[in-house]
Amino acid sequence: MKSIEVGEFQDHIVEYLSGHEVLTIERDGKALGYYLPANVTPQPVRQNRALDQLGETVQRILDETGMTEDELVRRFDLSEPLEGLPRALRTPATHGSRG
Repeated sequence: MKSIEVGEFQDHIVEYLSGHEVLTIERDGKALGYYLPANVTPQPVRQNRALDQLGETVQRILDETGMTEDELVRRFDLSEPLEGLPRALRTPATHGSRG
């Protein structure tokens, strides 16, 4: 799947709409939406099953822990410190050189 900025999509809309490529349309690097050409074969059944399994697993986690969806999402937000870990592991890793 190709990612393009919304301006690029607007500038070349005829080319993209007549193409066969699935696109992620972004603004400032964040997805706004997706373009799926009509002539593209839908995802294989195994991918849909994987999404179903993910949904079932998330629901089971919510049921077993009593967490809300927002609380579960926050657990995966790497910009937030993780509770219950040693201080050195709480801050998300930074990229680049040290020193």
